[in-house]
Amino acid sequence: MSRTKLIIPDLHVGNLTDFWALEYVIYKAAEILLRLGVKEVDLVLLGDIHDFQGLYPTQVTLIRGAWQSYAAAGLIDWIVETLESKGIKVVDIIMVEGNHDKRVAEGMSLSESLLHGLNDMGYEGRVFVATHYIDEESGVLYRHALLMRSSGSYIYGISPRMLREASKLISKFGVKYVVAGHVHKFGYAKSLHGEGFAITIPGFQIDLTRGENDRGALIMLDGNIPVFVEPDRTIKVVDEDALTLEVLNKLMEFIKRYRAKSSVPRHSCAIKELFVGLPRAKKDKGKIWWKYAILRMGNRTKVVNGELLKRVAEIYNAFDTTEEAIEHIMKVLKVNLSTARNYVWIAIKLGLCKAKRMSRAAGE
Repeated sequence: MSRTKLIIPDLHVGNLTDFWALEYVIYKAAEILLRLGVKEVDLVLLGDIHDFQGLYPTQVTLIRGAWQSYAAAGLIDWIVETLESKGIKVVDIIMVEGNHDKRVAEGMSLSESLLHGLNDMGYEGRVFVATHYIDEESGVLYRHALLMRSSGSYIYGISPRMLREASKLISKFGVKYVVAGHVHKFGYAKSLHGEGFAITIPGFQIDLTRGENDRGALIMLDGNIPVFVEPDRTIKVVDEDALTLEVLNKLMEFIKRYRAKSSVPRHSCAIKELFVGLPRAKKDKGKIWWKYAILRMGNRTKVVNGELLKRVAEIYNAFDTTEEAIEHIMKVLKVNLSTARNYVWIAIKLGLCKAKRMSRAAGE
């Protein structure tokens, strides 16, 4: 009898992840596991943990590059902590790579970056990365997609072409089940040959264009008995901008969680984009309002709230010279000279204020 698996696909961290549905699902899964007497599980993340760089019009991608891995590490840590607080030990974390996770940022794939991030948080020896995973004892193959070269997600159910591919995989690997994500829909179909089954699980990406609302996870009890887990509630999007800001706040919470627990508390990162946030309303076209900024400070990084930067700009604009402004920023915000200068630089870069002359004394 194999260890029970909790399978979560398609988190798409960095995009509009439905953190609320995910929370419902994790708590509901914990209730089901406890009711079934399960005290240990393996956590299987079934690909597309990351969203990468906004390759398509539907991708919002609020944070980019390795920052997605740091947010994902914080999110996974929250999932593990939540399950273990209920008395369910997470033994191994198995990350099956999806097409998004294989993309390279800052010299390594995002899945490698996530592995390093989790190891930094103390998970070394518990996390494994694979292109696919076979639970040989239970006869289950886990992979991100049934069709690796399919035209995309959002197929309604398991298509005949997908079922043909699943049937080939079942025969090839000698398994009873093939479990996949990628299509963002629940699906369960008998193989075209023999006794096997194909299962697909929806993800947690909010798509405002298509209005997809399937969410859920899968429990494989004792490794080979499928139990579907769906949230009892779903969110209704009323204000898209407000939703995006809520998701962004969640992402920053998970980045901070990673940074607080990481053995590298000030993780250096050669990011190309220093700012994360939202465009202004259409009437202010061309202007950007940033919720957060990620500052490079020597070989360190610092996350700064956008409201603080607005305050910096207000102070800076109230003085005639940069020197006077920086001195006042140091006093008001209780920061040192280097940090005050960084705040001013980033505020200027964002267009919150315009650079002004230094005083004659400072120039000397």
